[in-house]
Amino acid sequence: MLETPTGRVVLVDSMLFAAAHNHNDVICAGSHGGRVNMARALEIAPRGALFSDGGGARDGSGVNGLPLLDAADVPAAAVDATRARIGDPASTWRDGVVSAMND
Repeated sequence: MLETPTGRVVLVDSMLFAAAHNHNDVICAGSHGGRVNMARALEIAPRGALFSDGGGARDGSGVNGLPLLDAADVPAAAVDATRARIGDPASTWRDGVVSAMND
């Protein structure tokens, strides 16, 4: 999506499609930032990560994985699903308004 001298922003429909070669990238995913989606993010430890908040989901479960990335020093945020389409990383990047972030 974006390439600069200091790094890239890479769009993936789901964090599951990110791979080890994305370690130095900021990954913009169409998927939500719940714990279930953090295994791959923790494995890769990208430069940063951006997710959907899943529309608030049940009890904040669309963003409850963001704090898990603190231990891996990965800055992460989620965008409001009423502003960016869930499952569409281009919309996450283009239309997203941050609704949650990790420390």
